[in-house]
Amino acid sequence: MRGYTLTNCFRTATAMDQAIRTNPARTVLFDMDGTLGPTLDCLIGVQQRAAASVLGRPVSREEVCRGFGLSEPGAMQILLGGRAEEGFRRYVAEIERVHAVECPAPFPGIPRLLSALRDRGLPLGLISGRCRETLDITLRQFGLAACFSYIGAGDPTHEVKDLRAKEALLQFGLTPADAVYVGDMTSDVRFAKRLGMRAVAVSYASYSGREALREAGPDALCDSVDELEHTLLSML
Repeated sequence: MRGYTLTNCFRTATAMDQAIRTNPARTVLFDMDGTLGPTLDCLIGVQQRAAASVLGRPVSREEVCRGFGLSEPGAMQILLGGRAEEGFRRYVAEIERVHAVECPAPFPGIPRLLSALRDRGLPLGLISGRCRETLDITLRQFGLAACFSYIGAGDPTHEVKDLRAKEALLQFGLTPADAVYVGDMTSDVRFAKRLGMRAVAVSYASYSGREALREAGPDALCDSVDELEHTLLSML
């Protein structure tokens, strides 16, 4: 795979080929932001504006990022305390207003990739830290709502990706060894490995950075959607 040293590429390919021979992937679970679409900057900007409109002062990107891992209502609670619901409603209204302009479509090639996986009979899951209300806005805008057999949203009080992955696998009647998780953050790689899933990291919009993703030890690291498609299809 592109970007690995020869030694790392051989080691990763050998391990992945062995896993495919013994247990081909039977489902793929995806992260949303930075994996399926370039949504993160839009969402952070909207959250900044919504919180600022409540507080009457500018809100920094760093303040917003303190709530990462929680769904947006929980992040707003950190920012706004007792006025969190007001801020969240403004946030949702602003996403509805600007999504089509600021982030109109998924990454090129994502609809084709999802279609190719579904054509091979795989149930697909979406697991995100975002709340279901804003996830549905993005899925409608991207035209991807029908692609996923399971959609797992975040929680306002704590991180629940592990729980959502277990729910998806239970619904599909599969085990972690049957699954591949695709994400753009080092935390996505760690989460997948912790549960016993194969981890595919994507660097094409990652805020973690390519080198950090590589050091996290994914089973594959993809620099483009085309490379991701090739990698996932080779795992089946």
